[in-house]
Amino acid sequence: MLKQRINGKTVATLYVEGSAGDIGALKALMEGQVDEYELKSSGGTSAALPTQLESKRCSVGKKVDAYSRVSCVFRIPHLPASKSEDDVRNAVLGKFDCHYDLTEACEYFNYLKGGNR
Repeated sequence: MLKQRINGKTVATLYVEGSAGDIGALKALMEGQVDEYELKSSGGTSAALPTQLESKRCSVGKKVDAYSRVSCVFRIPHLPASKSEDDVRNAVLGKFDCHYDLTEACEYFNYLKGGNR
């Protein structure tokens, strides 16, 4: 597995199988810091798939001035029934970046309508 970081942010994770020479050549083509991880094991059992996935679309952001805000949107593919909106808010608010291009912490969090799919 190769993990590519640019300016400290992970921008890509690649699952690659090949010779050491092939992987080395691929790493040389990639920009930024590229970390290589070795696959230690595979297999195992997966958890049972829920009958309905509870996908949630969320928005986080920060008020810049009286007339503008910066924000970004992300999706949680499945939120267990045991987790509430407050659980997500506490995990995200003040910890996630407020925008794709900024590293300042977000000040607000919202669920977006149509998030369940």
